[in-house]
Amino acid sequence: MDYIEKFGLSARPFQLVPAPKFFVPLKEHRRVLGALLRRLEDDALGAALTGGAGLGKTSILAAFGDLMAKRQAVVLSIAVPIQATQNGALLDLIAQRLGLGSFDHAAEASLAIESFLTERPGSGRRFTIMFIDNAHGLSHTSIAQLLKLIRAVRVQGQPFAVVLAGRPALLSALNGGSITVSNAFAAASLKRLDSADQQSYVKGRLEIAGWTGKPALGAQFFDALDQVARGSPRAINYVMSRSLVEAALDGRREITGPDLIHAARELGQIRRRVRELDGRQAIAARRKTLQAVRSSIDEIAAQLKIQQARLAALEAER
Repeated sequence: MDYIEKFGLSARPFQLVPAPKFFVPLKEHRRVLGALLRRLEDDALGAALTGGAGLGKTSILAAFGDLMAKRQAVVLSIAVPIQATQNGALLDLIAQRLGLGSFDHAAEASLAIESFLTERPGSGRRFTIMFIDNAHGLSHTSIAQLLKLIRAVRVQGQPFAVVLAGRPALLSALNGGSITVSNAFAAASLKRLDSADQQSYVKGRLEIAGWTGKPALGAQFFDALDQVARGSPRAINYVMSRSLVEAALDGRREITGPDLIHAARELGQIRRRVRELDGRQAIAARRKTLQAVRSSIDEIAAQLKIQQARLAALEAER
């Protein structure tokens, strides 16, 4: 039986992908949202949101986008794939996401984006904010090109700002060159949730899904949550999803601290098996590559022998 039906929930509250419906405005989230908002209210060109993997940066961006949309801002969201981390590729990616086509040069892409932002019909000079997620792989050069675009759009009277979000490596790109760039994108760092926020996160998500106390959160539950999740929303989602499934399968009416620890251990074992499998596959791939290299070397050696024989024959004819 699915745990949703078993516990009378309307949806899965601990999904493993960002789910705006289940966003709970925690103390840490309010702190970061406030810092971002103050940056834009001070007419800054941009801001940066940094934090470790699984701390909820994408969810924060979505919540901030909702807040800005209520203030009549135009919100544009872009996630950066790995290939766009190369110099010049970021502006081309933005142009593609805006439906402007692809460009060979950053300057051409910048001009197209600038025209789009300043000349689109019905904009009414509304404030436009662009979110760029997964920005931790961007180079300092790409960010400097982005800053140049922001200034070009603003010169034409269009209010515009950019918020970058990524892992702490983003700070290296921001601080790796011009002081102007680091000042333009002052960073707010998302921290791990404290114990109070973790409790609010779990209960808040359950309540959004229609939780009525089933399953109960039993003895030592939140102590164990501190131990296994360590303030990471993604880790909470993993262990809670597993715990709810196990409680439904076992017919239990509560989830205790030991239940959480058991679920976390099982997840750990699964991850280790996956890593082992990945390792075996990697070893097999390396062996296959080595075999191909050896075959190529053998073929080259055979060709060299043939060439040497021909040379020897030519020398003998002389």
